[in-house]
Parts: sequence; structure tokens; C-alpha cells
Amino acid sequence: MSNWQTTLSLSAPLQTIIYFIVLLYLTLLTPVQKLLKPFENVGKMAFTLFILQILSIIITLKLTGINYPTPTESLLYGFPILLLMIIISSLWLAKFNQGPLEKLWRKWTYKNVKR
Repeated sequence: MSNWQTTLSLSAPLQTIIYFIVLLYLTLLTPVQKLLKPFENVGKMAFTLFILQILSIIITLKLTGINYPTPTESLLYGFPILLLMIIISSLWLAKFNQGPLEKLWRKWTYKNVKR
């Protein structure tokens, strides 16, 4: 292994830590928090939306006949799915406290816990 490859492999963990710290501090800024606000509900329904996303992608690829989407096709299909998830999660959480699969998961997880 050359000196340059060794330097790169040794600097990768430090670079990752620096990226994490920078992103952490960026999320503390009010404008960034406002920008990320629509994703808050998506995070609260992550399990439900993950399953919905997988099903949406499978159905979309089957309907279009695409086996291996290109990066451009992934973006073209991904952004509408993301917007749909933001809308679904906002509408759902306006009426309920959590997503349907999250509720089921908590029910299964805490079924033997005495309250």
C-alpha cells in the first residue's frame, strides 16, 4: 500500500467524526431547523413509511418494467415518494399519535410489561 493510500485510510475515521460534528452544529441553527421541520413527522412514522416506501418502489418498478434504475431514474421516482411520505405522515399524525406499524410494534414489544 502506498503512503497516500495509507494516509487516506487513516484519515477516514477522523473525517467522519468532523462531518458528524459539523452536521450536529448545523442542526442547531434555527434556519436549518425550519428547513428540516417537514421531516419531523416522517421521523415519527419511520417504520411505517419504510415499509410503504419499499412497497411503493417495488410497485413502481414493476409497473414501469425497470429492473435496475439509473441514478437519475432513482431521483425521479424518489422525490415524489418522499413528498408523498411527508404528506401522508402529516395527515396521519394530525389525527393519531403514532403510525400504525409503530403502534403495533409497541404493542408487541410491551405486551408483557406491567404498567
